[in-house]
Amino acid sequence: LPRALSATGGLGEPAEPTPADTMQTMTGRAGETSVNDRRTCTKTTPSSTVAFVQWLQVPPSAMRKGITAISQRIRSAYHRLFARLRSHATGAVETRQRLPKADKRAMRFQRLKQGRKLKQNKAKAKRAEDAEARQKEKEKWLASLSSAEREETLRRQHEDETAARLAAGEAKRAAVMRMKHALEHGIRLAVDATYNDLMSEKERRSLARQLGYSYSYNRRLEKPFALHVCGLEGCPPEVLPVGFDKWHIVRVPGEACTHFNAHEIVYLTPDSPDVLDVVDPSLVYVIGGLVDGSVIKYATYDRARKHGVRTARLPIREFMDKKCNSILTINGVLDILGTYEHTGDWRTAVRAGFPQRKDRVD
Repeated sequence: LPRALSATGGLGEPAEPTPADTMQTMTGRAGETSVNDRRTCTKTTPSSTVAFVQWLQVPPSAMRKGITAISQRIRSAYHRLFARLRSHATGAVETRQRLPKADKRAMRFQRLKQGRKLKQNKAKAKRAEDAEARQKEKEKWLASLSSAEREETLRRQHEDETAARLAAGEAKRAAVMRMKHALEHGIRLAVDATYNDLMSEKERRSLARQLGYSYSYNRRLEKPFALHVCGLEGCPPEVLPVGFDKWHIVRVPGEACTHFNAHEIVYLTPDSPDVLDVVDPSLVYVIGGLVDGSVIKYATYDRARKHGVRTARLPIREFMDKKCNSILTINGVLDILGTYEHTGDWRTAVRAGFPQRKDRVD
């Protein structure tokens, strides 16, 4: 740049190229810009900015982006400065108050909830639109038929719908009969839901959802468990699943360790040193109803040791990666136990109960 300015005599017109410069230009490689080209570019280009960019061998588009970004930063800095000067001049100094983390978390959760609700409404509107389109297509198809064919088609459709309703009602009654029979003769499986003091409101709602998943899975089993839920009187009614009062379960007040005999209890906890080999129908298997996002270690194990009951863990480490997290949800434990009761193989049960993203040992 100093050489170019000295050759042009400052900011005036550029000087005439010398013979040496002409020879250097002629001997320059093809596709490259020589020094004289850089000097004389101001004659052919109306803008000095473009000449300066060519001299630096920088693409003009990149230079324009950089200049635009710098100008925007300078403009925003000036705006902030003038706003602060105006506030000082008027005596009203603006102060930004930082919100607490709890308020930020609540606002973020509210935004996520609103987005989820909007997505659900869009999906609902899409389903209604599709149903209306199918109905119109069906009416158009029926209109193309003759009267006899239309009556026969409607009659068969009515019979199919009636048979489907009867089959669904029969399946529901059969499931209710299996659940009632399991409450008297099935393997007792208890969920100890007395860890409310260790859970937040969000974790309590997650516990209620897991109970709903567990009950739905238990209803689908050919041999359901006799499901006992202990200590739900401490849970707020609004966090309980819908239709909880109609469930075919045994509601137990207080802790599970104090309701059943100590010699009949096997407390399932991931911190136990003992492995569960077989499922004995004469024993009561207790699952700790603790949903802890921060993983409170030895919470269920210490409670079992406090009451002097046996503990055991599922054989997850034997059939999964050693680094795999062995902490499962309530419905995950129920899934493994139900699969084991159906197949009698722990390897198949663990593979069926664990998500596919976790590494398995073949």
